[in-house]
Amino acid sequence: MKNNIAKIALMALLIAPFGLAMPAKAAIVDVGNTAISRTSLDGFSNFTIVDTNNPVSANGSLDTFTYYAKNTNSFEFVLVDSSNVVKWISPTITPTPGEGVKTWIPGGAVSVTMNWNLGVHFDSTGTIPFDSTGNLATYTSNGSGMPTVGVALIPAGTTNRTYSFGATGTDTLLGTLSAEDFGVVNYDTGLGILKGYTAGFGLTDAVFTDATSVVVKLYSVGDVLLQTNTFNTANTPLITGNQISSPFDVSGTFNYATDGYWTNVREPQYGQSVPAVKVIATVTLTNGKVVTAENTNLTGDPTTIYPTNPPPGVVGPPTDKDQCKNDGWKTFNNPAFNNQGDCVSFVVSHHHDGNDDHHQEDINENEGTENNDNNENEDHGAINSENNGSHHESNHQGNNNHHHESNH
Repeated sequence: MKNNIAKIALMALLIAPFGLAMPAKAAIVDVGNTAISRTSLDGFSNFTIVDTNNPVSANGSLDTFTYYAKNTNSFEFVLVDSSNVVKWISPTITPTPGEGVKTWIPGGAVSVTMNWNLGVHFDSTGTIPFDSTGNLATYTSNGSGMPTVGVALIPAGTTNRTYSFGATGTDTLLGTLSAEDFGVVNYDTGLGILKGYTAGFGLTDAVFTDATSVVVKLYSVGDVLLQTNTFNTANTPLITGNQISSPFDVSGTFNYATDGYWTNVREPQYGQSVPAVKVIATVTLTNGKVVTAENTNLTGDPTTIYPTNPPPGVVGPPTDKDQCKNDGWKTFNNPAFNNQGDCVSFVVSHHHDGNDDHHQEDINENEGTENNDNNENEDHGAINSENNGSHHESNHQGNNNHHHESNH
């Protein structure tokens, strides 16, 4: 049974497995890019270039290197740390004849540290193709020679590059994370109504008492952040298992402070009118390993948890022309108006009060008060008020009926 994190009733939120498990990079460490044919070859020779697109993913060891060779020019793989200090250089590699994907297996596993980068030293001109995209690659000058282990590269410059080489191996740090469920919920937790989403995650070869940080983020379409939950690590001793559930309230009354397990931060749009489509958890373990998992397999209908009232800060639309007067038009943002006349026009066009004969008079009154006599304006206001009183009342009732019908 899951060791969920709410004190009273969050256990019951996970009444079914909502999402498909999507494991993070399990016991695999990798670095570099996919070995495919790319557009260009280097014209420099006897120089080193370091690709920074995908650094070493975790502490571990590399045992298989792959690359795409355009020719048989010899080269050496080079590993550098974040300061471009050379940590390892391979023996000279000469590709077998024929363009295509090649594999090189070192004589023994190569120990690596998270965030190191992989590069190559080309003995002559380029062997492995690149695209002029991606992160900045650091290169040494033409003819600068073989790098030295323990010595930092001397950069001649940087340029956007994605090379066709990479390596894989074994992660020596224990702990992987997988997504387990992601669903829409509307439930009384005992700490208030949770009307929003829950997302569950599980650790393998680790437990949450080993975690120094747990952050879960909820996103809408286009990777727009909606909410962030940060676990209160003071409570990690209370999580005795390897599973956890993170609640994201949208329109309920769930009390995060009383619950005490999560600090919840909402963006201005936190799911009131757009659906969540993805959740990502990032867990840092005491051994220094950072594991992530994401789930995009949402179950349930997000529209059922939208608030019945507009989000805070939305003002409007106006339903009566009098609301536009005395600078009232300036208070609306749903929609916003440029002047009083725009506001009146909106009311007339959206609330057919049967007073079209006076429509232009109202606009003239509202836009040109500086040019009209105050008494004349008051007369117009009195006339319009007399003519419109019954219509506003019936219109208001009609609009309310329509509003309630559409909400139901």
